[in-house]
Amino acid sequence: MSRIDVPLHGWADLPELLHAEEAENGGSIRRRVVVAFFLLALLCGGIFGGVLYAVYDAVSSRLVQWHMEPVLRMLIASEQDARQFSGPDGAEHDAHFGDKLASAMGVRLYKDADVPLPYRPYTPERYQLTRIAGDHYALSFATDDADLYVIEGRIEDFEQAGAIMGRVFGVFSLFCVVLSLAFGAVLSRQLTSPLLALARRVREGEPVSASPLCRRKDELGFLARAFARREAELSDYLAREQAFTGDVSHELRTPLTVLRSGVEILEDFTRDAEGIPPARKRAILSTLERMQRTGRDMAETLGTMLVLARRPDRLEIRDLDMDELLAAQLDFWRPMAERKGLELIFVRTAGEDVVSVAGNAELSAMMVKNLLENAVRYTVSGYVRVELEENGLCVRNSAPPLDEEARRRIFERGERGPSDPSSGSGLGLSLALRACKHMGWSISCESDSEGNAFRVGFGRRR
Repeated sequence: MSRIDVPLHGWADLPELLHAEEAENGGSIRRRVVVAFFLLALLCGGIFGGVLYAVYDAVSSRLVQWHMEPVLRMLIASEQDARQFSGPDGAEHDAHFGDKLASAMGVRLYKDADVPLPYRPYTPERYQLTRIAGDHYALSFATDDADLYVIEGRIEDFEQAGAIMGRVFGVFSLFCVVLSLAFGAVLSRQLTSPLLALARRVREGEPVSASPLCRRKDELGFLARAFARREAELSDYLAREQAFTGDVSHELRTPLTVLRSGVEILEDFTRDAEGIPPARKRAILSTLERMQRTGRDMAETLGTMLVLARRPDRLEIRDLDMDELLAAQLDFWRPMAERKGLELIFVRTAGEDVVSVAGNAELSAMMVKNLLENAVRYTVSGYVRVELEENGLCVRNSAPPLDEEARRRIFERGERGPSDPSSGSGLGLSLALRACKHMGWSISCESDSEGNAFRVGFGRRR
């Protein structure tokens, strides 16, 4: 069985729904602002840290090279001088003079084939600095004679400076993150507090035009003034609708009462009249009965319109005996169902206790009336079954099942049944929907191979 649900929320449940929505989503904008400031602080800190590290690396490398170049040049010159100087017997004065001098200066000197592979230059530049690890550096130099010299050593001053700069940057970054979170929290509160105040004012029914937000010159003031203008337009529209409905109901009740009284007099006169053929008398009485029923339906419709024009929070909600209400409606519609050859069935599955619900008497009767009228009108043959359950009722019929699109539109104003689109006004089910909405009940349409079912869920049991 496929089913189309119509979501309904009664006006009585609106404050609870707004409270739940505020509890669920009330801090979403605030959280987003705080998270945005936090991410912005992290992004800026990351960019600043990357730039700072690149600058520090370039400057420190340049300073290290500037520091090591004179040492390397001095060692190369010493090595070359030692090679050129020879004693009287032709032997070299000291072939390892450069190595000894480098060791005395705290570095190591490599030449040509002795240069380790990681220290060899990978660019055509004459001087090339290579960072081995942390404070460990190697500087290479290629002479015009294609000789390669490399010195290797440690320079701890820059490593200590880097550690100090890292600690300073960490503390500064932490301070910026905390500051951004605090600033984001303050700004988000300033942004969301007026919005929540405006929402509470609308929820509690207080006039928005009296809110201090309407005097603000920023976007929040523009929003509040837009709400106030819309509120005034809706109030005027509601007042005109209530006045029109009340005037129509007042002006038509008296003529309807007169007409119904006249029809009753004509019925009594026709029954007592002599000389009228029996067939003609039955036809006249049938016509008068239809006129009486039409006048009663019109009076009930006017009363329903007047009830629907009221504010939902002003409706009279009391305990309703659904057994009694259904019995009255079934007695009214049973003759029409029998004339069409339909079987009107009542099934009670609610147990032995009386089904008492909280609702409005006029709206409940109108809702059941329209459901039964719709079922009887659009069922050509078969049955109409009314099932009273513990938490609701169901009106089933053996009419051709509705497709999904028809079920989706069935509660719209002016929508008629597909089996006989020229029949009815298309207002019955839309009025039933409005009645359920006013009382906080639910209504849905289901279809299967056997027919259609309109299921009503009671809001609160008494």
